[in-house]
Amino acid sequence: MTKECFQAIESLRINEDIIITKPDKGSGVVILNKNENNDKMMAILNDTTKFLDLGSAASNDNTAEIEIKIQQRLLQLNKEKLISKTEYKAIRPTGSQRPRMYGLPKTHKEDAPLRPILSMTGSAQHELAKWLTCLLQSVLKDLSANCVSDSFTFVEEVSNFTFSPTSVFLCSFDISSLFTNVPLA
Repeated sequence: MTKECFQAIESLRINEDIIITKPDKGSGVVILNKNENNDKMMAILNDTTKFLDLGSAASNDNTAEIEIKIQQRLLQLNKEKLISKTEYKAIRPTGSQRPRMYGLPKTHKEDAPLRPILSMTGSAQHELAKWLTCLLQSVLKDLSANCVSDSFTFVEEVSNFTFSPTSVFLCSFDISSLFTNVPLA
């Protein structure tokens, strides 16, 4: 980013009526009207088929209790020699924060709807999730021979096949809010 662009963004940060964020896809800077952004986010959260209003965050925040339960379980695992002292110290949560939800604008779509993001950074589960991801990476590699990590790998894999236009049909689905539309049961 050029010095001039950085200075322009810094001068915009003073305006409390706007939000400066990144787009959902690609790179860049998006400047949004704060009230319009909040209305879009509230429309997502007010969808009672996907979200349940539990009341105020102050009276329903169980971050401290979750942190204590994780700490107790990790201590038990350490005492049973199932995880090392180093692992215990690395993944033991302290000073956890409540997860935060925000939306990134889909600038490639009309009216720039928001993609909801639940940020778990700093939560009681964050370090444990990172540790489990590393631990399970080898399992993923062994068991997912037919999975691709990104669209570039997909294109590379597909280019190695010879297709007959009558025998193959490729399609792509654009699913609105995939994870909130998957039934939990």
